[in-house]
Amino acid sequence: ISLFDRALFPVYLLHKAKLIDRTRKENWSLIVGEFCCRGLMHVFPFASKRVVLDSDDERLKNSEPTIWVCNHISMLDFFFILALDKNIRGKNRRPVKFLYWKGLEANPVTCILCKMCGFIPVDMTANGHGDANEYNPKSFKQMLKTTKAAMEKGCDIGILPEGQPNPNPEKGMQPIYPGAFTLSRLSRRPIKMMSLYG
Repeated sequence: ISLFDRALFPVYLLHKAKLIDRTRKENWSLIVGEFCCRGLMHVFPFASKRVVLDSDDERLKNSEPTIWVCNHISMLDFFFILALDKNIRGKNRRPVKFLYWKGLEANPVTCILCKMCGFIPVDMTANGHGDANEYNPKSFKQMLKTTKAAMEKGCDIGILPEGQPNPNPEKGMQPIYPGAFTLSRLSRRPIKMMSLYG
């Protein structure tokens, strides 16, 4: 049983007993998940963390529902972003829904974390680094419906638009998929960039 299983189990029981609704379950799970990710940062011996913000950016001071976009350099990006979320988006941040590769559900840790937090799966074929992403077009309708519902609740949306870890980030980003731009245009929300380096 993983750290995430144990930490999220009380929230699961409360929801199962119908003592909290789905929205509260997902929001509480996000808080617990971020706490666990911060704990993991002390376990990873290579995890040197420093958040650099543009302190003059008025959009950070006066937050509004946002599409967050980040590069993708490793399979641990998800954990780093959640661990540093408070530093990046601020103390008064909204709940966030990340789009994630559905294949991550094969891993019990990422499976329970993503499902309990109500993150949004993207169904695509497992491919090699640098190969074009092959999405399942049948899953798009449900993904857009779930994303729209999250935005209507006031949640931020998080996307890694490269779609796969970049094996050579020092050479620049891989092809960028237009999902963030499409969601921004449809919802009239701004896009804010974040970047991982290391």
